[in-house]
Amino acid sequence: MSLEQTIQRNNELLEALNANFTRLLAFAATPMEVPQHSLPAKPAKAIKKEEAPKAPAFIEKEVAAENAKAATAVIPADQPTEATLSYDTVKGYVLAAVKEKGRDAVVAVLDTFGVQRVDQLAKEQYADLLAALKAL
Repeated sequence: MSLEQTIQRNNELLEALNANFTRLLAFAATPMEVPQHSLPAKPAKAIKKEEAPKAPAFIEKEVAAENAKAATAVIPADQPTEATLSYDTVKGYVLAAVKEKGRDAVVAVLDTFGVQRVDQLAKEQYADLLAALKAL
């Protein structure tokens, strides 16, 4: 098949496609009449929404345990030593405190140390920062 024949065939197909779309649009624009006998005599009753099924008890216990663990994991209960604290550890605690207490509260604590960001703190101040965040 030559190039001219291929182009001619494509043009014929496009014209046929265009004609089909035109007929389809004309059909869609035509209002349809619904026969009266096909309508229900009474309106349908409202369907009650079913409550979502409850999770099994063992799953609820696991979720409750994970939530309790997450709540206590935000700031450590015991005072960590300066030797165990790294920038990444303190950063994680600060981000968790921002989620729990809000950005403004954490910024206010950082202001008491004279900094705007955690990376501006001296490593010796990490433990004091965590103690201040715990006090929020």
